[in-house]
Amino acid sequence: MKPSFALNFTDDSVALLHRTKRGWLEVGRTAYDTPDLGEALAYMRSTALGLSPQGITTKLVIPASQVRYLRIDAPGPTDGARRAQIAASRTGEADGGFY
Repeated sequence: MKPSFALNFTDDSVALLHRTKRGWLEVGRTAYDTPDLGEALAYMRSTALGLSPQGITTKLVIPASQVRYLRIDAPGPTDGARRAQIAASRTGEADGGFY
């Protein structure tokens, strides 16, 4: 199923997009530092419900600058050992902490 809405996150704001026959249409935007962010987000949600009263399906668009990619060596030798090695590296235990 294709989502009917998207939340497009940028470094300073979030926008609500609605899928139309012509493509994505922005129907709302708010800055993170707005005095009442909760109210602004609630308004965008009510806008979405007004456009799609049967329900909202949404995808999230996250800027690449906010995604962290890691290469983790986990030689095993077992699946359990690999999972433990991955978990240890994600919490910084494997190399003394990199977070």
